[in-house]
Amino acid sequence: MAYIMFVNPAILEKAGMDHGVVFVATRLAAAASTAIMGLYANYPIALAPGMGLNAYMATSLGAIAWDEPTEYIPALIVALMIPLSYSIDTGIGLGFIAYMALKLLTGRLHELNAASASLPGHSCPS
Repeated sequence: MAYIMFVNPAILEKAGMDHGVVFVATRLAAAASTAIMGLYANYPIALAPGMGLNAYMATSLGAIAWDEPTEYIPALIVALMIPLSYSIDTGIGLGFIAYMALKLLTGRLHELNAASASLPGHSCPS
């Protein structure tokens, strides 16, 4: 578990976060979750923040055009639906459907590539 104390701040630093602050926050989150798990649940297992979604969100959120609603609304749907549905697949799927629907409703289906624009009943752009 010790590696996460150094790798997590390095990942999030690439996304523009302060290395020292993330380092301290990672240690505090690990200490608090381990203490709660041991004292409240009476199950002495060390816990630390997960890095999988951290790395994904840190690298992909920087590439979103925040001034374009057809880009940021699906990202917000993904960010909200993953914890609400307790399912990464559901969150990403709903974000993908929202992205496609927004492009279709705004008349910009031509901006999608052929793989993502294969909606039933609609021709794929070339």
